[in-house]
Amino acid sequence: MKYISISLLVMVGFGCSGDKKDKDGLDDRFAAMIKVKPCKDDNECIKGTICTDGKCQKGKRSEAELKAKKKELEEKAKKAQVNRNKVKAGEGRLKVRICPFYKNTSNSSASLFAENQKTKKKHWLALHNQTPPDGLQTVFTFPSLPLGNYDVTLRMGVRVRGQHDLTDMNCHPKAKPCRGGTVREMDVILPKDEPPAELKEDGSEKLPPCDFVAE
Repeated sequence: MKYISISLLVMVGFGCSGDKKDKDGLDDRFAAMIKVKPCKDDNECIKGTICTDGKCQKGKRSEAELKAKKKELEEKAKKAQVNRNKVKAGEGRLKVRICPFYKNTSNSSASLFAENQKTKKKHWLALHNQTPPDGLQTVFTFPSLPLGNYDVTLRMGVRVRGQHDLTDMNCHPKAKPCRGGTVREMDVILPKDEPPAELKEDGSEKLPPCDFVAE
């Protein structure tokens, strides 16, 4: 009985200390504890704290700070995208057109595969990661591939509970050469050797010929 009373006193004393809670629900004692946690970004800190001087500390970002942070993240994303799309020295691009288009729904899944006929190395492009949510896109680009001849295939389907149920799509009837109806043979050449894009009457670029049919 003596031990139970002592335990209750300790619990009551802990819960009724003089520490005050702020509007975010953090008391001074807990805030002092979390200051020791190192961080690089606010996302690594719990609610009611921000990353300041490399540590999680009580605080809240102003509207101006949040806007500046959002802009900074957008700029980083753009630079990362530019770097991903750079053509490496001695390599070339491979553009593939899907007709009429690929639509990125919440459960859609689609992948392009380009296998080098000589080395047999296969490259993969996930179209649902290249297209905005609910967006439509018809041309997809492998940004940098070793030169050579490639067997290109398109698989489309749905995602169900994390599993991908995909089916091989057919080559467009006018796309030549095509083996077995689903394997589009395409060449990767240096950018300087690519034929100039055809232009419309208004000066804009025409879309490349269709390679696959999205069913």
